[in-house]
Amino acid sequence: MGWQDLIHIGWPSYLHGILVAITGVVLLGAAFGAEHLFPGLATAFVIIGPILATGLYGMSRRRAQNQPTGLRDAIRAWQSASRCLLRFSLLLLFSALAWVAVSAMLFRLFVNVPVDDAAAFVRYVLTQETLNFLLWSLLGSLGAAVVFASTVISVPLLLDRDTSTWDAILTSIRTVGENPVTMVLWALFIALATGLSLLTGMLGFIILYPLIGHASWHAYRDLASTDD
Repeated sequence: MGWQDLIHIGWPSYLHGILVAITGVVLLGAAFGAEHLFPGLATAFVIIGPILATGLYGMSRRRAQNQPTGLRDAIRAWQSASRCLLRFSLLLLFSALAWVAVSAMLFRLFVNVPVDDAAAFVRYVLTQETLNFLLWSLLGSLGAAVVFASTVISVPLLLDRDTSTWDAILTSIRTVGENPVTMVLWALFIALATGLSLLTGMLGFIILYPLIGHASWHAYRDLASTDD
């Protein structure tokens, strides 16, 4: 269903992917020469990705209502965002910044080989088996799991319904607990899509990011929405 939205809506969806790809290139380019920042910046997408997809959720919602859908619906989604959603956006932004700082510290402690670009980081992730790397990966994975469980449903829920941030987070966590297999597979797909996008110099995000965004809206509708 996310793929159908992507094809039907067209360039407004791809525009989201292009902006994410450009942002990724700029951020990683800014960290050139500071290899300890690469892991945090490369994986911070997982934290802020759900918020950046707000416009995609809005367009998917509009299309589900059998209404003409375009970029204006993405803009309206942001304009109509509740204060809870805006506060949650800031919380995730600060969380992403905190993760970059923590990841940089862990990277300096655990990684003893040069990693000077995104492709080198992905190669390191796929090839290293040292205890230090396993510890770093475990800590990062635990953090990513908490963020995923807290945001996978909560962001589209905050856009769609008048509810508090805390209730949205609890709903998201409960949904993950009630659908563990589906949610684990979805998390693995997001991780794979992120890795593939890094390997392609961010170009993969042009298609994969809007695809994930539209599909996340349908996941919310199927798993947490009380609407008919």
